[in-house]
Amino acid sequence: MPAHRPHSLPRPTLALLLALPLLAAGCDAPPDLRGQASPAARAAPYPDLIPIDALLAEAARGRLDAAEVARFEAEIGRLQRKADILRRQMVLTRAERDRLRQRAARLQPASIEAARVDARIDALRRRADDLRRQMLMNDEERARLRAAIERAGQA
Repeated sequence: MPAHRPHSLPRPTLALLLALPLLAAGCDAPPDLRGQASPAARAAPYPDLIPIDALLAEAARGRLDAAEVARFEAEIGRLQRKADILRRQMVLTRAERDRLRQRAARLQPASIEAARVDARIDALRRRADDLRRQMLMNDEERARLRAAIERAGQA
């Protein structure tokens, strides 16, 4: 006769007690999904069902074999070497470089002259601001003098 533990449950009973909470969780009402889909999704037709064999064949065609991977890696290496060479050397031809230098030489005096004009405009604006301040001070001084004359005349 097997030894019986005083406070233990038989295995089938223990399994049933452990499964009951899981079974009870499955008895809950399904979630209300009404209104969750957009109008466009509700109006869309059902998707076409495609046999799994066609999907698996398409997936197999999309895989690269070792030869293709090696070919791509060789192409990557070739392009990286070409990029390194181009970084080290001038990409422009001599004629292009000369044309750009001539254009820069023509533009430089114009940009220097524009900077001079801008500086002159700034100086004139500062002078105009100073003159406005002086006019305001003169107006204030005139008003003070008039007030002083009027006070002197009243005295």
